Amino acid sequence: MNLKNLVAKIFDPKTRLNHNGNDPVLIFTHIPKTAGGSLTQIFRENLLAEQVLDLSQLKVRERTDAVRALKEEISPVAETVKVVHGHVNFCYGVHKYFRRQVVNLTILRNPVDRFVSLYYFVRQLKNGNKIAEEILTKGLTLDDFAEYETFQPLDNVMVRYLANSRGRNENLTALDRHLLTEAKENLLKHFDLFGITEEFDDISGQVCNRFNLKKGNDIRLNASGRPALEEISAETLNKIRERNSYDQELWEFARDQIRSR
Repeated sequence: MNLKNLVAKIFDPKTRLNHNGNDPVLIFTHIPKTAGGSLTQIFRENLLAEQVLDLSQLKVRERTDAVRALKEEISPVAETVKVVHGHVNFCYGVHKYFRRQVVNLTILRNPVDRFVSLYYFVRQLKNGNKIAEEILTKGLTLDDFAEYETFQPLDNVMVRYLANSRGRNENLTALDRHLLTEAKENLLKHFDLFGITEEFDDISGQVCNRFNLKKGNDIRLNASGRPALEEISAETLNKIRERNSYDQELWEFARDQIRSR
């Protein structure tokens, strides 16, 4: 059986429940505000609920926490799940919990655009979100948010997600450049599929073609109702760009890799 027929069989609705534990599992490292929600919607529309493992609510602070939490979540479904996704950093090694072949996937976004979307998305959250409460109670503007680090580092998030260490307690000035190098190396070495939000149709099409999924309607989830970059002051944009300089370099690296294929 050739690869095309094998992949088709894996995701054929008639054979979904006849999983033999040898099929590849897709692991999506979902960096916040990169249109990942739209991609996970495609998974939910094509697969059974028990075949998609969502790790977004997994709360881990240290590697020891991650080992225990990931083992508890993944072990029961390691032989049957087809897609694993969530806001879980690559350094936690989700791929290491599978004996099967894994296909790693991630999406990156222009960091200035991503940061602006993050601010407008977070400020509308309810249910006691601490950052949202801080924004509202203190009246923090986007310009204020660009310098804000009360709860967690908000700079260079894409580098933190893809490097071998999160650098969680480090700010922009302390974030060592070696993390950027690690992120680039991991992207090329470990991610079979990666794309950029600005070319979402391309990466989502690649995923659908590789795993025989139907794309459906182009619906972007978690829209933040934000202004266009042209409507934001140059001073504020420069603050965001400077604070996310490593992410800017990583995004440009990924974009150039994609366009050189």
